Order: sequence, then structure tokens, then C-alpha cells
Amino acid sequence: MMTAQRIDRLLAGSQHDHVLNLILDNGRPVPLRARLLLTNDARSLGASAIGLGIQRCLELRDHRQGERMPRLILELLDLQAPEGSFGNVATSSIAIAALLCARKELAQLCISEELSRRVEDAIDLGLHALHAGCVRGVSAVEAAFAMWQLSGWESARVRLPEGALREAITAADADDGEIATAILALGGLATNVGLIRRAA
Repeated sequence: MMTAQRIDRLLAGSQHDHVLNLILDNGRPVPLRARLLLTNDARSLGASAIGLGIQRCLELRDHRQGERMPRLILELLDLQAPEGSFGNVATSSIAIAALLCARKELAQLCISEELSRRVEDAIDLGLHALHAGCVRGVSAVEAAFAMWQLSGWESARVRLPEGALREAITAADADDGEIATAILALGGLATNVGLIRRAA
């Protein structure tokens, strides 16, 4: 059974791969090829696991969030590169979405003003880096991750180059299109890439 305590215990033991698989196998069925984007190096794996872990713990509404969240947030912030990214576009999108989720719950989480400021700065810098990464060019799968993770956050969505994301998806080959469709479906964004192609 997946509980906030179990996620926290695994993350505390740096079992990032285990956490990532646990969360993706329980309600977030991401295709295997897409999972590889989240695990291609230690920083990407850590950012993906901690980011999804924060999101899932907040969804579970555990009464010990105030003890757990500041530590998890700090661990995630430590993985941010000086230019703002948390790895590739997919892992950065997950990390930024986690920080946005945490920011929304700041009052309930008893997070210090200093940590709150660090979260704000990390979100701003992360979105800047994400925009730059998308403009440089992204795969359809990375674009789908960005759209899935950040579509519910207006403050983030307006800073994404939507045209570049849609272009990456419309140019996808059959295999990448199928994977992007599966990821987009997690956010209820489209039933298939064809819908995005027709909207473009």
C-alpha cells in the first residue's frame, strides 16, 4: 500500500528508483520509454522521484506533512542547477509542479519565510530554464510531460512556449505520438495526438 510515510521513508533512504516506480505504477501509468527520460542520470531520477513524491504526499493529506515537507522541498531544491533546470524538460516539469503544489499548501505546511522565498525563486528560475529548454527543442514525450505537469497551473502555463510544445507533438512519429498520448491522458488533456494536431 502506498502511504505518505512509505514514500517519505523510501526517499529518506535515497531509494529514488523504488519511489518513482511505486508512484508511476499506482495511478500514473507512464510508458516505459517515457520513464527512461526520468531516470537517465542521478539528478533527473532524484528530481523526478522527489517531485512526484511531494505531489503524491500532498494528495494523500497526511497529518505529518508539516514535518516531512520542508525536508523534501530542500532535497528537491538541492537538485536545481544554477541555470534553473532539474535535468531535462520532463524532470524539470515534474519538479516545478511539485514546488507549485507545495507553494499552494504553504500555510498548512508551516514552512518558514526563508524556505517560502527559496521556493518562489526556484519556481521562477525553473520556469525560465524550462522555457529556454522548450524553445531550443524538445521531443514529443518531453512536451507531453510539460503539458501534463503544468497545465493546471495558470502562472506556469503562461510562461511556457505553447507553440513549441504543440509543434513537438504534431511532429511526433507514430511511436512517440503514442507515448505522448498516454502522458497527455494522465492530465485529461487529449485522447490522442491527432486532437492536438487538428488544434494546431
